[in-house]
Amino acid sequence: MLFAVLETLSPVDDSIVHSEELFLTPWEYEERKRELSDLQELIVIEEGIA
Repeated sequence: MLFAVLETLSPVDDSIVHSEELFLTPWEYEERKRELSDLQELIVIEEGIA
């Protein structure tokens, strides 16, 4: 499992308008990464969580 943060940025000034903490399998992480918009970032905080 991975602990990650999904951040959505404002189109006006790149400030964070929404943040979501996620626990994902590596497969789910890759799926989410493919679905990101230009205003979203998916950041892995920790890997190998049981």
